[in-house]
Amino acid sequence: MKKPILFICTILFSSGIIAQTLIATSNIDWATSYHSQRKIVRNAEDQIYVVFTDFMDSHRVVKGVMLNADQGEWNTPEPITAGTFPTLAISELGKIHLIYRSNDEVRKIMHMSSDDFFEWTEPIILNDSGGSCTIPVADIDSSGNLNVFWIQENIETGKDLVYCRVNGDTVSDRKTIATKEDIYDIAIANHLQYLNDEIFFALHFTSDSLQFFWSEDLMETYDTLLSTKGSQPNITFNSLFEFDDEYNGVRFLYRDTDLNLMEFEAMFDNYQNGSVADIGIENVDYFCTDDVTPPIGYSYLYLSNSTLYHNFSYGQWYNQYNMETIYGTMISYPNIAYKHFDPLFVDFVWMDLDSDIYYMHDEKHVWMPGYPEIQAGGAFSISGGPNPFSKSIGINVIIHKKNATPQVQVYSIAGKLIKPLDFIGETNGEFTYNWDGNNKLGTKVRPGIYLVVCTIGENRKAFKIMYNK
Repeated sequence: MKKPILFICTILFSSGIIAQTLIATSNIDWATSYHSQRKIVRNAEDQIYVVFTDFMDSHRVVKGVMLNADQGEWNTPEPITAGTFPTLAISELGKIHLIYRSNDEVRKIMHMSSDDFFEWTEPIILNDSGGSCTIPVADIDSSGNLNVFWIQENIETGKDLVYCRVNGDTVSDRKTIATKEDIYDIAIANHLQYLNDEIFFALHFTSDSLQFFWSEDLMETYDTLLSTKGSQPNITFNSLFEFDDEYNGVRFLYRDTDLNLMEFEAMFDNYQNGSVADIGIENVDYFCTDDVTPPIGYSYLYLSNSTLYHNFSYGQWYNQYNMETIYGTMISYPNIAYKHFDPLFVDFVWMDLDSDIYYMHDEKHVWMPGYPEIQAGGAFSISGGPNPFSKSIGINVIIHKKNATPQVQVYSIAGKLIKPLDFIGETNGEFTYNWDGNNKLGTKVRPGIYLVVCTIGENRKAFKIMYNK
């Protein structure tokens, strides 16, 4: 699908070849199940860590497998502990937290941590002496608090949503947040770049009811941001420190009752004025969401009819773009990396019919083509060169619809607006632009990769370019 031009091949190879890799095989066909749990995380050095459930010696175990970024190789999967339904959270400094459910008759929520994914602390129990627990979800905030939610049986009233805060491998708080007749699913997100301690969480209960919440005081209080109907709640939350408040955004995604993918988008300061939109993806069996680059967009995976799609969304008011399609035999349970924000690539895993677990490192944006790529039904075609460039790059946009004017902007890969580009001229629907490497203030930017974002009405797409000073 992707057509990178020849002169950037060296860049692609230096970033790693994009292909699916078999990394493990389980004796359990739901080894990576639960979209709301994070089975895959990465650290700041692009080490990749994956956990899953397996069956060994007549009992269920949590196994781990790691990609050594320096060597570009995956190690052999190794058992970590006895248990099921593992999830990972990783701190800003790279400390790895494993949360899972025990194999006891009364299922407990357990916690272990590691600095290297090989040596682990002794397990500690996070829940109280109540009923059996399931589906732990977790994330870490800017202060190093590990925030954990799980579902716990309540003999008298149904099920409880329980919150626990762990600091320094010690439980510092635990409380029941909600009690419902039944709770099916939960989700959590802290800031993916560790810039604040806000917590967003969600629960799916009573057949098809969904609620999303926000807390800014470590769960002393929390506000309801969205009540709706659907399933499979997902949350992604990001901002950049130097940005204005308008870029401090949260996105909730979920399936509605017709299995369409829905998005709620809200901005700081109280997230109360968010909007919900159907983003045009139908018949969704299963999905999960990556990090968000405000104000550009985010990656997500979805399954439909056993086909796995990696899409990039530019927001609910714009088109969704398919970056990769993976065909296989009964693909199931995809999972996507969240923390240690990567603005250019996405890391994810999935399973097939043979309970093999595959990994892929995929692009979020394509390189600017050196010639116009005409797409049936597309709003525009774009091309540019030279790329890489040192003095200037020329950009041409061909409009396929009448009475439309493109907006072309240059962003950093982190999502900061560098400069809106003024068109040099227009002939028969072809608009010409030029960028000389200067920002809005007329100062040269640093060498590196930048994004050219072209917007025409409801159509938007980003393209990578390389500036060499």
